[in-house]
Amino acid sequence: MFVPAGWHHQVHNLNDCISINHNWTSGVGISHIWRFLTARARAVRAELDDLAPNSGSELAFKTEDEFQAQCALLLRAENSNMDLTEVLRMAAGAVRRALERNGGGGAPGRADE
Repeated sequence: MFVPAGWHHQVHNLNDCISINHNWTSGVGISHIWRFLTARARAVRAELDDLAPNSGSELAFKTEDEFQAQCALLLRAENSNMDLTEVLRMAAGAVRRALERNGGGGAPGRADE
């Protein structure tokens, strides 16, 4: 069953069964994923803000890098192991494949100068 991005759905199984799901996106969905994950990244950071370096808490992370790593770990944990870096990697791969299909140069449909 294909469910377009953003469409809510519900499945009711009449018998016991095994469900195999594969969630994916196309180039069209990357902007939606980016907006969702940037909002979630801000929310995770806000939740952990009292543990940020220089927060004054004795439990605070010592460095900004440690704090950012923990925020990214939590973001991945709640979002199928996806974070902003993964979305950028997916987008870069999509661009690379499009360029390869286009002969490696220029924008699609435009002659190189």
